[in-house]
Amino acid sequence: MIKLKGTGFPKNETILIYFGEDKISSYFLADRNDFEINFLVPIVPGGYKFIDIKNGALTTLARADFYVEPQTIYLSPSQGRVGDLVRAIGSGFPANSSVVINFGGKSLTATPDSNGSFQTRFTVPPLEPGRYGVEVTGPVRVLSVFEILRPTLTLSASQVRIGEKITIEITGARPFSPVGIFLDEQEIRPVAGSLLVGPDGSLKTELLIPALYPRDYSLKVFKGTNSEVGQTITILPESPG
Repeated sequence: MIKLKGTGFPKNETILIYFGEDKISSYFLADRNDFEINFLVPIVPGGYKFIDIKNGALTTLARADFYVEPQTIYLSPSQGRVGDLVRAIGSGFPANSSVVINFGGKSLTATPDSNGSFQTRFTVPPLEPGRYGVEVTGPVRVLSVFEILRPTLTLSASQVRIGEKITIEITGARPFSPVGIFLDEQEIRPVAGSLLVGPDGSLKTELLIPALYPRDYSLKVFKGTNSEVGQTITILPESPG
């Protein structure tokens, strides 16, 4: 609620009070040249606005500047992987209104407090890596951007010999995604574990190193997709004797 005061206006006349282009109130100055009223800030985009006092002929008698806090949405963090927890912090929204946060087909509702601010949390939905809009809708519409990162890939060893086993672990992937594992161009099948990402976005499986020429190889998972991740693995020569 904003209190507006004025003085020095013609007595016994009706004044009209405008916020930008919108008339928000009128006031009859009965045997007085001053006034005091309270009003709610209209739902308008943020920035500098004019409050005009006009007479019945719509002549502007006085003008005051007023700054409307922009509606903003801040994401912390602004990037992460599928399943990560993100905090959404909003400000400048109409007090005690209702806003809906939309991200990747998922939505949740938040209620700004008496200061027009809110905080809520959500998990990153199961989408391909990339940049996505996070939209807040309600009395006003605000957009922010969140970047979904590629999954993480962890190897139990980076140097191995033919016939040895290594464990690979993936986290932050899309749940139930099929997984392909390659050493350069050769696809490797696991000796244990699944080739399907679990419901929590993780996968742990074991590989048997095939008979390949000793050198560095590129081990890649989700090869050829937006989720592709990889590390270098070295196949060592056979031990002497």
